[in-house]
Amino acid sequence: MKKWLWIMLSFGVIFLVFVMNHFLDKSQQQPNMILSVSLTTSTSPNQRNIVEVKKMLYKQTTDYFDYEQK
Repeated sequence: MKKWLWIMLSFGVIFLVFVMNHFLDKSQQQPNMILSVSLTTSTSPNQRNIVEVKKMLYKQTTDYFDYEQK
């Protein structure tokens, strides 16, 4: 009886961790961008559209649930 209780409790905890990670609001986390530098800016003749080329530096993070580096 105790064996099944521990097995079910373990599955419940693992399930809870994955559900919490899935519903975690990513917008509340700190952004990974360190620096943004504008390299060049171009404006259309009628001043309606602007194109800006930026160099953006990000810090490297590891997502432990997906096992990939971003």
